[in-house]
Amino acid sequence: MGLGLLAPLFLAGLAALAIPILVHLTHKERKEPIRFPSLMFLQRIPFRTQRRQRIRNWVLFTLRAMVVVLLVFAFARPFLRTPQEPGVGSRSSVVLLLDRSASMGARGRWERAMAAVREAIDNLPRGATMALVTFDERAEALTELTGDAVALRTALERARPGSGAGRYAPALQVAASLIERGQGAGEVVLVSDFQRGGFDGATSARLPAGLTLRTVDVGDTTLVNASLVGVVLERENAPSGPRTTVSARLAASRGAARDMPVVLEIEGRDVQTVRAHLVPGGATVARFAALRDPESARRARVRIPSDDQHADDAWHLVLGPAPRLAVLLLTRADAPAGDALYLRQALQVASDPALPLAARPAGSVRAQDLTAASVVIVHDAPFPGGDAGRRLLDWVRGGGGLFIALGARGSLPRELADGVGAGTEIVERPESGASIAVTDAAHPLFAGWGRADLGTSRAWRYRRLARATSALARYDDGAAALVEARLGAGRVLIWTADFGDRWSDLPLSPAFVPLIHGAVRQLARFTPPPESRRVGAVVELDPAPSATIVVEEPGGRHQALRAGTPARLVLADRGFYAVRRADGREGEPVLAANVPPSEADPARVVPEQVALALVSDSTGPRVAQAGLTDPSDRERGQRIWWYILAAVLVLFAVESAVAHRMRGQR
Repeated sequence: MGLGLLAPLFLAGLAALAIPILVHLTHKERKEPIRFPSLMFLQRIPFRTQRRQRIRNWVLFTLRAMVVVLLVFAFARPFLRTPQEPGVGSRSSVVLLLDRSASMGARGRWERAMAAVREAIDNLPRGATMALVTFDERAEALTELTGDAVALRTALERARPGSGAGRYAPALQVAASLIERGQGAGEVVLVSDFQRGGFDGATSARLPAGLTLRTVDVGDTTLVNASLVGVVLERENAPSGPRTTVSARLAASRGAARDMPVVLEIEGRDVQTVRAHLVPGGATVARFAALRDPESARRARVRIPSDDQHADDAWHLVLGPAPRLAVLLLTRADAPAGDALYLRQALQVASDPALPLAARPAGSVRAQDLTAASVVIVHDAPFPGGDAGRRLLDWVRGGGGLFIALGARGSLPRELADGVGAGTEIVERPESGASIAVTDAAHPLFAGWGRADLGTSRAWRYRRLARATSALARYDDGAAALVEARLGAGRVLIWTADFGDRWSDLPLSPAFVPLIHGAVRQLARFTPPPESRRVGAVVELDPAPSATIVVEEPGGRHQALRAGTPARLVLADRGFYAVRRADGREGEPVLAANVPPSEADPARVVPEQVALALVSDSTGPRVAQAGLTDPSDRERGQRIWWYILAAVLVLFAVESAVAHRMRGQR
């Protein structure tokens, strides 16, 4: 058993021992004055004497010195070290799991964790072995089971808190594997801040029978943290060109309400600063002024002043031009100039993605037109025949997206008519019109707007598709209004009216623009490119690149992904990743990675709850009481300074009694 001090610098207070020494050496005994007649007629003779000062009352001096020593010792906050620390017992194999998630980088946590691990290594019993494993969403064994304390300390010095989210399951799997390769009984020590985000209560990870799990909690609830939890980009088509508005979402866990600057920087240069007001436990949005879209990808970052947890004080993102889906509109050769006016306007206002439009007569569609297009819309025109029709059908079968608005003159190719019907019958509803209802509201085409919007429209004329058994929308008589079909690898949507205002008032309703935009995105299989990703995500850059791909990581390290093998990149740290081919034939896309927002959540779980959830059953691993390997936790649990202060009070009472008795004797 040993003695430790949490604040050893207070031992400098032992210099106060000089106080009772000075008191005793400078103290002069009091003499009783003797009154005497006047000596004015006597001659004054100088008399000098020298006398060495010494301590006469050793008992009183010792009591006073002990009071000073005990007070200094109490302020140094002592605690007892036991040779058998929790987490390092008499087991022959110990696996120490060190949480390296982003939240462990908060003020004081990593230092406490490192101190706990170092002490566990120092107290490793002779003949026992230990392995060190760090983990976030993935676990990495820094050492195998070894009894070499120097190797363990060297590996520990390489450990750093990361940027990922904490997950216990991978770490437990690695621990079980290490102990299985070892010999004898095993013990697992989990050192973590026990954030709730790392434990869902239903993890499938279990320790095998015969193991003991101990927990070391290095977290706290006193951190003041404001965090950036996300960024939203709003794109618009302004008269001066496409523009993007950046809005940052902020949250605060605790601390006083405060205003703080929020800075937007692009390529390392501050371009805008706004102020945000944050209240404890609340959230707010900081909105910057709209920026003109750059011509190529730019590295951008939103940041706030650093606080107790600095990993979430910046949000990295990529600003670039809005994504584009080229649309090819096929019309009749004799169509008037204003044909499909509402459709053209709906495509023109699209901003995310932008939908640039090119128009051609249906019968003269060329191969280069289809190569440049993401979606083809055939509006109120016969489906092209001959080579043009075959070319278009082959393009759809290869994965293209086709949208057909039948109208008065439209027709379907045989490949589609065999499945849904030819649509030659025209239904007339001139008086009240037919209402339209969405029948599959869960379809991705309708994401972002409700079925009630489409239901406000009326159709006075439409085509009847006799064999359309399933439809995304229908008229009130049951006839299909919007039908989805497949042709090879491609997708086809069929609208049984037109996109003018002669057959229906849909182009005049609020649902028309989202319907057109949603249809184009659905047909093109469009997924918005994320402006940022979270740390821990896996990005597939190329299924089988023909040249080596070189990735520059946030820390400046370069990683080469070999040609011919799947090029998958794990975003292991926050910041920017520059990706380029070694042969230089392609551009240099940039990826941005950020700390998962769950790491900013201050909610924690009780370590015992985690430990109990990781056992399989009553015959499984034994769960030990949560250890206090961290010195501050151990000192807080022992509270030896209370007993020392009680002893000081007793010494004060004894000193007072002794001093009073000595005065009485004199």
